[in-house]
Amino acid sequence: MILGGTPTYTFASADVGTGIAITTTGYTLSGTAAGNYTLTQPSLSADITAATVTVTPNADQTKVFGALDPAFGYTLSPVVDVTGALGRVPGENVGTYAFTLGTLSAGTNYTLVLAENASTFAITAVDAIDLTVGAIADQTYTGLAITPAVVVKDGELTLVLDTDYTVVYADNTNVGTATVTITFQGNYGGTASTTF
Repeated sequence: MILGGTPTYTFASADVGTGIAITTTGYTLSGTAAGNYTLTQPSLSADITAATVTVTPNADQTKVFGALDPAFGYTLSPVVDVTGALGRVPGENVGTYAFTLGTLSAGTNYTLVLAENASTFAITAVDAIDLTVGAIADQTYTGLAITPAVVVKDGELTLVLDTDYTVVYADNTNVGTATVTITFQGNYGGTASTTF
C-alpha cells in the first residue's frame, strides 16, 4: 500500500485567529492492498497572525508656526487598504515632531508599524517679512537716549518683547533720525527695522 496524492489544505477562515480548522484533501491510497483500507483525511488546525505593514511618512513635511497641520503623506509596504490619518506628537512651537500612527487602521488582519528612522514633521518660524512693525511717533529731544516701545504684530497677535524679539536702538540721543533694529527669535525669524 502506498500513501500518495497531492494534499491541499484550506483554512476555514482567512482572518486572524487561533485554532482555526483546516480541511485537508488530496491524499490517496494505491497498491494491491489499498482496498483493505479506508483513508481518512487528517483534521488540522492552526493560528493566523496579523501581517505587518510598514508606514513610512513622506520626507520634508512642514508648516509655518501658527498654521494648521497639513494632511500628512505616507507610503505603505505592502500596500493595503487603510482608514484614518497619520498623526504626530503634539506641539505648536518651532521645532521637529515625530510622526505617530494617529488614527490609521488596516483592520484586525494587519499590524501597522512606523518605519525605523522615519522622517519628522517640522514647524518653521514665521519670517519677519510677514510681521507688522508699528510706526513710532516723533520724539522730543531730552538729552538722554530715547527708547520708545516697539509694537510688532503677527496678524492680530501682539508679539512679546524679549520672548519673540529683541530691540537695539541707534542714534537715539541727539536730534535726527534714530533707528530701531528688531531681531526675532523663538517662533519668529529674521530682522526688521524702523525709525523715529
